[in-house]
Amino acid sequence: MKAITKTIFMKCNRCGNVDQNLFAKTNCNVCKQCFYCRKCLWVGKINGCQDLKANPLVFLNEKPKLKLEYQLSNLQKQASNFVMSCVGKKQDALLVAVCGAGKTEIIYQSINEMIKQKKKVCIAIPRVDVVRELKQRLVNDFKVKVSAFYGGSVDGTEATFFIMTVHQLFKYPRLFDLVVLDEADAFPYSKDRTLQYAVKNSVNKDGSIIYMTATPSLKLSMGIKNKFYVDSRYHNHRLDIPIFKKENFQNECINEIVEGDEIYFIFVPTIKRLREFEKIYKLPYVGFVSSSSDERESTINSFRNGELRVLFTTTVLERGVTFEGLNVCVINPNHQVYTVSTLVQICGRVGRKIETPNGKILFIVNKKTVKLIFCLFVIISKNIKSKWRGDIE
Repeated sequence: MKAITKTIFMKCNRCGNVDQNLFAKTNCNVCKQCFYCRKCLWVGKINGCQDLKANPLVFLNEKPKLKLEYQLSNLQKQASNFVMSCVGKKQDALLVAVCGAGKTEIIYQSINEMIKQKKKVCIAIPRVDVVRELKQRLVNDFKVKVSAFYGGSVDGTEATFFIMTVHQLFKYPRLFDLVVLDEADAFPYSKDRTLQYAVKNSVNKDGSIIYMTATPSLKLSMGIKNKFYVDSRYHNHRLDIPIFKKENFQNECINEIVEGDEIYFIFVPTIKRLREFEKIYKLPYVGFVSSSSDERESTINSFRNGELRVLFTTTVLERGVTFEGLNVCVINPNHQVYTVSTLVQICGRVGRKIETPNGKILFIVNKKTVKLIFCLFVIISKNIKSKWRGDIE
């Protein structure tokens, strides 16, 4: 396939762009009048008459030695078999699982079988922090070489399978036999049609995409025929419900957290607010992280290693990260940056480990809006459904 095709209008087959204003003329030794797409120029310039090819990757023929830290629950086994069936039939599927349900472990069996069949596998995630965290888990669990690709990464192009941010998929059109898209509702993927195109375009004609999320959009739910729902966590404990604290007591509440001995994420809606708190709480065991933080990775590692006990953060850590014994506090959850999906994901940071299956969730706010009530409804309804099924007590 050519990089750019033209019927009535030009279309870039690498990023799906059809905005004619984003195509520009360029010199070409092959044809007299050639165009290139400016929308995906960051991936590298390619003339429209050139064949669209994937960047070179080498898939090693290693034998995985999959070992899980725990036995899958009955519900997880059902979900795993469902995913296996869809992959075997070369069909796309949607796995809707509550935060902490063990989505990653559910898709392990399918990845394992595809590797044994010498198929090309990729796990794609919108957030770079999640890519970094998950890579080491995959290496430990599969005992094979895994390369992680994201902006600034230095991993090599030889691996048994790959994990990368969704932006990287532009470089690998029609290459993979299986793409697992984790956090399928996360920004920026959920709002960017070109990223959605890149995911679909990265699988070959016989490939499958497994979409995974705890909070699917209506478009995603309606667009995929094969769906499976996991409404309880692997350790069969209920999901924690947010407790509301009056905004008048914000300083008192934060001081109590900072002066206490529990582990906390304190979510703030903007970087500006984060910097205000940074001036107030200059303590050796308190950290601050946002998308603009130069030392984001080292700060998160310090928190993981126990050097920090309280971490003020923006929504950059709303999903995909797991810490034992974590509690969360959300300042002004009515702020526009927090959607229902975001708040459910934040609540899902608590109680993810079997050693600490429950924790505290604090919403510091003046009034309960429709958004907050719906957030409560989503969490409570999952607990009710899980109890009805007998998955929790």
